[in-house]
Amino acid sequence: MIETPIFIKVKSVYFVKLPTMWLNLAQIRQVKPGDIPGKIVVIYDTGEFDCLVGIEAQLLVDALNETNHIDKSA
Repeated sequence: MIETPIFIKVKSVYFVKLPTMWLNLAQIRQVKPGDIPGKIVVIYDTGEFDCLVGIEAQLLVDALNETNHIDKSA
């Protein structure tokens, strides 16, 4: 079973903890499906990208879905 995403808020920026990194959600420009099932490509505002596979890909997708339920007014 997938764990609940862990978020940390610094000012108005959200970070999500993946098994090998903390990811700044505000820097993500686009998330695209990879060339194989279970793989995603994360494209940042800088033009750099990361390929996430397996559990890290699923955790990021879950985290992005979860941000729809975060109270961003604080």
